[in-house]
Amino acid sequence: MKTEIDGILLTCLQLIGLHSHLVASYENCCKRYDSVVPLCFNNDPPYDGMFAARCLEDMQPVRFTYYTRDDRKVGKLISRDVIPTNFDFENATTFITPGWKSTVTDDTFVQLKDTVLDVFGGGAILIDWRGASHNPDYIQAAPETLTVAKEISLIMGKLMAKYNLPNSKFRCVGHSLGGQICGRAGNFLKLGEIFAMDPAGPDFEGRPAAGRLNPESADFVTVVHSAAKGITKNLGVYEPCGHVDFYPNGGGNQPECKANVNLDVGSLSGLIGSIWDSTMNVLGGMTDDVIGSCSHFTSVNLFIESLKSKKCISRQRCTDHTDLPDSCGPSTVKPLQVIGHARDFTETGIFFLESNIREPYCQG
Repeated sequence: MKTEIDGILLTCLQLIGLHSHLVASYENCCKRYDSVVPLCFNNDPPYDGMFAARCLEDMQPVRFTYYTRDDRKVGKLISRDVIPTNFDFENATTFITPGWKSTVTDDTFVQLKDTVLDVFGGGAILIDWRGASHNPDYIQAAPETLTVAKEISLIMGKLMAKYNLPNSKFRCVGHSLGGQICGRAGNFLKLGEIFAMDPAGPDFEGRPAAGRLNPESADFVTVVHSAAKGITKNLGVYEPCGHVDFYPNGGGNQPECKANVNLDVGSLSGLIGSIWDSTMNVLGGMTDDVIGSCSHFTSVNLFIESLKSKKCISRQRCTDHTDLPDSCGPSTVKPLQVIGHARDFTETGIFFLESNIREPYCQG
């Protein structure tokens, strides 16, 4: 219930836009960076309307932990100053970052880490930034993506300079605010690849490209938009912001969220849920995912499943993300694009696909 209340408050703030007019211009300067001149975060364009990001030392705990296939459970801390002895220099490293109120210890992100290691190999760096991401005030948490992004770029830059590694050795996978962290990290130092799962919309939608995820953030950017439209758009960014932009089921109100299919109607909560679903249907076919949090996480489910199966396939390229699927071409026999590592670097644009209400979500 608290999460739903937070979501309602966030949506209200986004709709009326109060905070964008109340934030004065200022900056925070940090000492713990490899520079004679302290690094400063401000809220000048393209970050205007947001609070200035805090320094890393002021938003602890923030931890970067490095995992490999042989060291999945505990991992080793990694920083600009400390590179683990088991670091894999031969294969690409994947940064993985959750979004607002999520953490790397959540089952979803543990599964994501293990799947990334199984499929991509190399190493995976899980970013625990709960010192900011667990702030109950989204408007305070969103600017801190810049601090985490800068740290990614500094770790990456150190590895590239010291060990002569190309940017193709680094990818970033992020959900919600984590998707914007990936984008902003790439804006500091271009990544090889980004997979952004429903990158956060509030405070980022419509912002200049330099202040958010955009196609220039990496050599190849894949975006899955799953809660970008609906009753409370937009938990995720609605506008295309990658080389490949997937809009499963049109980008919002995902099938798996249209009814709690596992409700125990014999329980009080189940009965209330059943009544709620019926009421919403009467009011116009709306879903029980009023806040959009279920649809927001659909992007993660699709990404993990498609890494394993290669079956989250789009056979339709579209011309207008606001008119799906009507702006899409006819379905092709040959898959045009696939979510995950089976992606085709030669196929870019807007892609539509449908998913199932239950696992397996990918239709193939």
